[in-house]
Amino acid sequence: MNEDKVLEALAQLNATMQRGFSEMSGRFEDIERRLGKQEKTAKRTAQRQRLQASEIEKLKAIVQDLARQAPVRHYGDASAIRRDEAYHGFKRCGIDKVTAMKALREDGAIRPGHEGRNTDTIWLDGKCQRVIIVVTKE
Repeated sequence: MNEDKVLEALAQLNATMQRGFSEMSGRFEDIERRLGKQEKTAKRTAQRQRLQASEIEKLKAIVQDLARQAPVRHYGDASAIRRDEAYHGFKRCGIDKVTAMKALREDGAIRPGHEGRNTDTIWLDGKCQRVIIVVTKE
């Protein structure tokens, strides 16, 4: 009889431990996922901070040239350009589009869209397209 109680207690303890391990495993996976996101954000921030003034000038030259040569719409002190053309220019400079757009926005070279995003949506060629609004006059 005592052996039965001991075995039953061990079985309950084992079940409790299994649940605990499962919960801990789920928590660890969640922590790893959050750390991965933070690591990615930290990398982007570090890369953006590493952009030197000369690189920002190259990015500004790309969007200013597109605004002069291939604007799709004018807004007085700004022009809309196709974002894909600018993204290709950023890539040629070795700078990813997210970092480039944040640097240009912080520098005041581009203006956020009506939704507060780095690009804006306009009706162009019979469909909605995302464009970059480049400040052409200071």
